Amino acid sequence: MKLEPISPHCEALLRSDGNAIAVEELIAVLLANLKQHPHFGNVLHHIAGGNWDAVSNSIREIVLERAPVSTCSALTRNLYRALSGTGPINLRPLRQWFLRLVEPESSSLFARLLARRIDSAIADLVLQKPRFKASALRILNSR
Repeated sequence: MKLEPISPHCEALLRSDGNAIAVEELIAVLLANLKQHPHFGNVLHHIAGGNWDAVSNSIREIVLERAPVSTCSALTRNLYRALSGTGPINLRPLRQWFLRLVEPESSSLFARLLARRIDSAIADLVLQKPRFKASALRILNSR
C-alpha cells in the first residue's frame, strides 16, 4: 500500500470510504486507545518506562515500516513481539485488538498489510541473535 503525501511533511492512507487519514492522526488514535485500555496501556507504560513519546515513535516505525527490524529501537522490537499474538497469554489479544483499531481508521487492506508486516518482522526477530548490553553481559559472565 502506497503512502501518499498530502502535504510536504505529512503522509496519508486512503480509507475504505475514499477519504484520506494522515498517518500522524492514525498514530494519535492508536496511542489514545492504548493509553485508555486498562491492561494494554499499563503494560506499554511499564515497557516504555512511562515514555509515551517513545511508544508513539515505535508505533510510527511499525505503521510506516521505515527501517529493517534489526535497526529498530528495543521498544519497537518489544512492541512487535507483543503484537505477534504468540507471546504471554495476557498479551495474545493485543494483536487482534490493535488491528481492529487500525481497520476502521484506514482500510481492511491496510490492516491485513500491517498484520503481514508484523508477521514478517517477528520472523526476522526470531532469526536475529540476541543483543546484550554490557550490564547484562556482566551478569551472565559472573555466574
